[in-house]
Amino acid sequence: MKIVHICLANFYIDNYSYQENILPVYHKKMGNDVTIIASWQSFDDNGKLFIRDYTNYTKYQTKDEIDIYRIPYKKGIYPKVLYQKLRLYENWSNILEVIKPDIVFVHGCQFADINKLIHFVRKNHTKLYIDNHADYINSAKTWYSNLLHRIVWKSYAKKIEPYVTKFWGVTPLRSLFLQDVYKIEPSKIDTLIMGVDIDNMEIDQRAIIRSKLRIELNVEDNDILLISGGKLDKLKGTLKLLEAFIKLKKANLKLVLFGTISAEIKDEFYKYLKIDKRINYVEWINADVIFKYFYAADIAIFPGTHSVLWEQAIGLGVPTIIKKWDGFEHLAINESVVEINNVTVDNLTNSISEVCERLHFYTKCGKDNMKVFSYREIAKKSIS
Repeated sequence: MKIVHICLANFYIDNYSYQENILPVYHKKMGNDVTIIASWQSFDDNGKLFIRDYTNYTKYQTKDEIDIYRIPYKKGIYPKVLYQKLRLYENWSNILEVIKPDIVFVHGCQFADINKLIHFVRKNHTKLYIDNHADYINSAKTWYSNLLHRIVWKSYAKKIEPYVTKFWGVTPLRSLFLQDVYKIEPSKIDTLIMGVDIDNMEIDQRAIIRSKLRIELNVEDNDILLISGGKLDKLKGTLKLLEAFIKLKKANLKLVLFGTISAEIKDEFYKYLKIDKRINYVEWINADVIFKYFYAADIAIFPGTHSVLWEQAIGLGVPTIIKKWDGFEHLAINESVVEINNVTVDNLTNSISEVCERLHFYTKCGKDNMKVFSYREIAKKSIS
């Protein structure tokens, strides 16, 4: 079959491990002919979003030899920021006309150019799936965002609803968002969790990778290594984690942090690093090697808002401490996952101590997590 993935509602970052990167790869491994249509929104070298100019290579192949078309924002009489905010693009539907896909998988319905997709799908009777990454935590929080989601994006979601085989929320909360905010018929909604790219995680080399990286990080075999990362800011609970860790005086307890530090916490962040030499900040890690740090770690900890790193850590069976959020029940699959209702410094300290004291038990509980979070199975479900 021919499958086209459309990433025009948000960014597409080359060589990362977001869902929009991984699903096309596994769809290709299933024997399908796969193409990606994406916006110009990308990451810079510091992991910050920006609009990259793809004028000189509007079509190229990903590292997995999947054709990708980069579509520029529309130009017209109005300010360019308007076209960017509404996500209106130069002509791209002609690509669909040439490929004639059997399936179109859309990553987010929040773009005004969805009208072009409606026209194509209606004319060609193409099977259509749409996923959703918006929820009450990351979206519709300001008056402007609320207006966009509850009026603008809702209108486009409702317009395309009759032609959609399934709307996928990538968490239970994001499935609920589709129903409550966009008013999608519940029978058309299901949850498609994010997962682990098991084919690229050198599972058979796990012990070797763990040992080698712990040596590089100056972590002994009998040390207990905690890891956290991604966007390091107040919403992620980074400072609370540092304060809680410092209260734990165990010499064999180590902490590795990776990712980008927000300006609002940078001064305090480096102050904590100077206080406690057991903390190691390794800055930005390429997405394709993050799994190695999870292999090296004994415990993963994420005391703030959600990121795809949660599913990766849990899926790899690492005992994981997370902030409890309504609508993320799919993560607490067994006792390898510890949820904290009220994230305070004391509660973090207590949770870390509890998992450290019974580390073997928590590790054993997570040994089969990969079966649930394997992208092999997720990819099959996504177009079933």
